[in-house]
Parts: sequence; C-alpha cells; structure tokens
Amino acid sequence: MRPADLVIEPLRDLEQLSELETDANADGQGMVSRLIREWRDGRNRFSEAGERVYVAKRGERVCGVCGVNRDPYAGDDSIGRVRRLYVSARERRSGIGRALIDRLVADASGVFTWIHLRAHEHRASAFYEANGFEAVEGNPDYTHRRRVSSVSGSATRT
Repeated sequence: MRPADLVIEPLRDLEQLSELETDANADGQGMVSRLIREWRDGRNRFSEAGERVYVAKRGERVCGVCGVNRDPYAGDDSIGRVRRLYVSARERRSGIGRALIDRLVADASGVFTWIHLRAHEHRASAFYEANGFEAVEGNPDYTHRRRVSSVSGSATRT
C-alpha cells in the first residue's frame, strides 16, 4: 500500500539525492552514485524526448529515485529503459517503488511502446514481475519488459 504522504516529482537538483546516495552505498548499491556521476559528466541527464527521472518524497525527505531513458541497446526510439531505481532500505515494501514505476509507465504512454530493464538480483526480478513486467529469457540486453499503453493520461499522476 502506498504511503498517504508520498509525492512523486521530477528530480530538480542532484543535492536532493545526497541522503539517498548514502543509504544506497551503505546498502551495497551503487545506482544512486552512478546516476549522480553520469548526470554530472553529461552522459545521462534524462533530457532526450520522453526521458524522465523522478524522486519519491515523504515530507522533505527523498526516499526513492527512478528514471526512464530511450533504451540504448534496442536500436528503436520507441523503446524505453528503466534506470537507477532505488528505494531507501527503511522504506521498502511500502509501495514507493510501485508508485515510481506507475508514474514512469503513465508518462511513457504515447512516447514508448515498450519499457525494458535489466534486473541483476532475484529480489529485483520479483519486484518487476509483480509490477507488470514479464521476464525475458536469453536476451543479452534486458531481462524484463513491459508494454506501455498508448492511451495517454490513463493513470493517476501525483
């Protein structure tokens, strides 16, 4: 169940991620640091058409982050890729990850036909499968995919 005080909004400033980065690094996860590093060096600012990066906030505290890019491995601009999903350790299993994915998928409508991702852990695979992604066997570029509805505005946005 989603926390009543949860807000999903676009990332405005990398400083918003400092506490979340510390949490992720302590958890042995480097995706927040990688997002920050790639943003700073210009490799990925989620700035191409249809690309977005969101933070999940409870009050003023950022408790999650997730983005979507055009999938660089697909060779097709209609395919997006989930990037850098991380929810703070103490906030997991409270609906924050689902809320981030729901927002990305809703906003991907009309931009992407599919969203791909690579899950490196069983726990991540289970999460994505519970959130509408299908497992894909034998593909070297992605482990999961989800078709995106072509009807824009079909999901509630926060």
